[in-house]
Amino acid sequence: MSSTATLDESPTLARRIFGLRTIASEPGRTRQAVHKGLTGAKVRALQRQLGVNQKTLASLVGVAPRTLQSLEGRKRLSAVATDRAARLVRVFDYAVEVLGDKDAASGWLLDVNQALGGEAPITWLGTDAGTLEVVDLLGRIDHGMW
Repeated sequence: MSSTATLDESPTLARRIFGLRTIASEPGRTRQAVHKGLTGAKVRALQRQLGVNQKTLASLVGVAPRTLQSLEGRKRLSAVATDRAARLVRVFDYAVEVLGDKDAASGWLLDVNQALGGEAPITWLGTDAGTLEVVDLLGRIDHGMW
């Protein structure tokens, strides 16, 4: 990440979606936020930042697209789906850290990657095992091993 960037200049997705500095740095507050569930507005903000359509986001968090459409007013995403959304946020913020900015992170997550069998990293984030692989790949990039 640029040495001139601060949280105030470039808030993490964790800050914008969950009100946390990062997902990993505040496990107790993350747990509380996950159990509370995300509002429709936060889900739509996540979808916009990731650059995915509603069907893709629904698949990644394990709900039907109609469930995302119905998040109006006081309705919230379930704790299980919010936990999966937190995983997406954590990986996105790590990609920003490694790649330098939000546009680069979004592009990298959406572009096919030969290290992932020619699939986009975002498609791997629907499972914990896939997420571990994407995080490992980002770690290799961060350490100059890719």
